[in-house]
Amino acid sequence: MSRLLTFLGISFLLATLGVACEKPIEPDKDSAARPTGNLPEAQIKDSEQAKTESVPDQLPVDEPNENHPVSSAAALFPTRARAGESLTFVVQIKTASRWHIYPTGAVSGTEMPTTLKLQLPSGVEAVGDWIYPAPHPGASGQGPIYEGSVKFIRRLAINRQKVSRPINVTCELGYQACDPFSCRPPETVVLKATAEIVPGP
Repeated sequence: MSRLLTFLGISFLLATLGVACEKPIEPDKDSAARPTGNLPEAQIKDSEQAKTESVPDQLPVDEPNENHPVSSAAALFPTRARAGESLTFVVQIKTASRWHIYPTGAVSGTEMPTTLKLQLPSGVEAVGDWIYPAPHPGASGQGPIYEGSVKFIRRLAINRQKVSRPINVTCELGYQACDPFSCRPPETVVLKATAEIVPGP
């Protein structure tokens, strides 16, 4: 009799364990509410980008030619900003085929380096240095040069107390255009860009 009871007890225990093993595991009710990894990029706020227009890859510039081997233009982005925000001043330079100019800073020989001199209205200040691409070596071991399309960028800060009105930013661009055989005399052009400043929040 005792053996029968033991057998029945073991059978019941095994049956119970089998049911428990077949029962699916319920998902953690809180798992759906937990974040998985980093927050979505859409939730990352970039107030500076939201307040400003994107700077285009190229500004409209007159096509240079052999008689006028260097063309340039300037613009401010955004064209409408609030006091306390920032602006981006862009200078675009384009050289004709076979022509080049020299980078900013010291250059070897008698060539004139490219220069950019800003004239800012009251309440606007330059932030940091000019941003520009690295030059590349010229032909036949010639020093570093710029050719083709080159873009110079400068960040500007608008004072929070700035009076709302249009502003003009002027840049005096100096350069010397050269081809593989000779150089033209140094030239200076004055570039201007305008933006509308509106009251801050």
